[in-house]
Amino acid sequence: MESRTEVQASELEQQLLLMERIKEMIQTQRNQPLAYVDTYGCQQNEADSEKLRGMLVEMGYGITTDENEADIAIVNTCAIRENAENRVLGNVGA
Repeated sequence: MESRTEVQASELEQQLLLMERIKEMIQTQRNQPLAYVDTYGCQQNEADSEKLRGMLVEMGYGITTDENEADIAIVNTCAIRENAENRVLGNVGA
């Protein structure tokens, strides 16, 4: 059974304002920063990572598949699936 968390409209507005501020800061930089999103877990995690990539692009980041190039790295995992969580902890440690 899926549990849902309801996000208040004021929280969404705050998120959009923060994204806009980040976009403005990035636009002043000489080089476009790169983001890397690493995903572990189920198909829902993959869908969430695509949303995250879209938000990053909207803020002005480029997306890279090379974690060593990235200015920011996001690790998206599922705490429900123990195997995914263990793989993340091992990879982050490495």
